[in-house]
Amino acid sequence: MSSRYYNWREGDRSELLADFLLSGIGISTPVRRQDDVGFDFYCTIGDQERGILTFGFPFIIQIKSSSKPKIVSFGTDNPKEWRLDQVEWLFRSEFPIFFGFVNKKAMNIEIYDCSSFSYSRIRNKLPALVEFHARQDETDESDINKPSEIAIENWNNESSDGKKCIVDLGHPIIILSNADFEQEKIIKKKKDLLRQAVSVQATSLIFFKQGLGYLNWIVNNKTDYFIQPGWSYFTQNDSQGTINTIDRTGEALISIALHAKVNGQSNILDSVKPLIKYIDTKKIPDQIKKSYPDIFD
Repeated sequence: MSSRYYNWREGDRSELLADFLLSGIGISTPVRRQDDVGFDFYCTIGDQERGILTFGFPFIIQIKSSSKPKIVSFGTDNPKEWRLDQVEWLFRSEFPIFFGFVNKKAMNIEIYDCSSFSYSRIRNKLPALVEFHARQDETDESDINKPSEIAIENWNNESSDGKKCIVDLGHPIIILSNADFEQEKIIKKKKDLLRQAVSVQATSLIFFKQGLGYLNWIVNNKTDYFIQPGWSYFTQNDSQGTINTIDRTGEALISIALHAKVNGQSNILDSVKPLIKYIDTKKIPDQIKKSYPDIFD
C-alpha cells in the first residue's frame, strides 16, 4: 500500500492547480523535484489571447497554499543551522521573482510581486533570514514599504550578517481564476499588469548586474486594476564611487561617443570624452581604438 504525508500531498495539489492556471496565461514549466532550489515554475506570458501565440516576459514563481498569515521565509534564526544556500539563490536570481498563494476552495491563485526586495540585494553579507509578508489588511490598495531589518540576538555565524530581512509584498498584483479565461478583456488586463510587474523587476536586475545603485520597484498597487512603479538610488560617499560608476557604464559612454562621432555631434563628443578617460582600458576593444583614436586621446 502506498502512502504520502497529507500536508505534502496538499502542497502537490496546490502546485497542480497553479500549473493549470499559469498555463492559461502563457508557458508554465514545473521545476523537477530533484532540482527544487526554492521556486516551483519557470513562466512566460503569452502575447496574444488567440490564434498563433508568442511568449515573453519570463519570471519564476514559488507556490504556497493559501494560509494566514501569508509569510514565505528562507533561512533560519539559528546560527548553528544556517547555511549559505538557504538564502543565496534569492540574491543570485537573474529572473524576476513572484509568489503565488493558491486557494483550492476558491480555485484561484493570488500572484504577488516582490520588487521591493531589490533594496535588500544591495549589501555586503547575506542576511540570516528573509521573510516575505503578503498583506492581510482589508483594503484592496496598498503602499508597499521598503524592507525592514532586525538584528537576531546572539548571532555568532560570521558567514551572515545575522539579520532578519522582512519584505513587504503588498496586495496581489492579480488574482487568477479559471473564469477569467472566458473573458478576453479581463485576461488581457491581468496579463498586462503581470507584464508590467515583470518589467519593473527585470529593469532593477539589469542595474544590479551593472553594479549601479539604482532600482525600480512597485510602490503602490490595486489588485487587478493598476500598478504604480517608483524608483530609488544609492550613492557611495567618496570619490572612488564616482569613478566606479563611470567604469560600470563604460560601454554606454563609448556607444554615445561613437554615435556622436559618426553623426558629427562634436558638442556631445567633447562632453563624453573626459569621462571615457576613467574607463578601464580592458573594456575598450582594440579595433575601436584603431578606428576612432580621437575619441580616446
